[in-house]
Formats: sequence, structure tokens, C-alpha cells
Amino acid sequence: MGMFDFLTGNKSAPKGAERVPRLSMAAEAFRGQKKEVSFGRAVAFREEDLRLGVVYDYKFDTSELKEPLQQVVLADGWGWRGVAFGKL
Repeated sequence: MGMFDFLTGNKSAPKGAERVPRLSMAAEAFRGQKKEVSFGRAVAFREEDLRLGVVYDYKFDTSELKEPLQQVVLADGWGWRGVAFGKL
């Protein structure tokens, strides 16, 4: 990552660091019910005019998936059981 000088307002990056690709990976396992809310936003300088621009902006909430699924399942006559412990 580059450095930002708060006194001068200049941003600098190490030589060659502007085009170095990055790779990250994560893994997680879970059984049972889980409620998750996550969000993120990345802002970077655009090459053409060096203005700040949003690279990505997302929000994820498990209830946004679970509630519509429950409605469809229940509307078709099926039952919905939340299983915290044990097998289906």
C-alpha cells in the first residue's frame, strides 16, 4: 500500500507497486443456523484523472436470502424447520 503524507496531502507508492496483483483467500465452515451481516467498500485513485472512485461497494445480509426462501417454501405447502442442533 502507498503512503499518504498528511502534511503535504501527497500520496506515494513504492516503485512498481501500482500494478502488483494481490491474492487473498479465506475459508470457513459452520453447521447450524447463522446470522451474518457484512459490508465493504474500496476506494482508489483512478488512473485517468487521479480522482478518488469507488472500486466496489457491497452489503450482504443472510436474512435477505432466508426470508424470501421461507415465503416460497411455505406458499407451496411445505414446512420450514429451523434446525439449530441435530440432523435434518
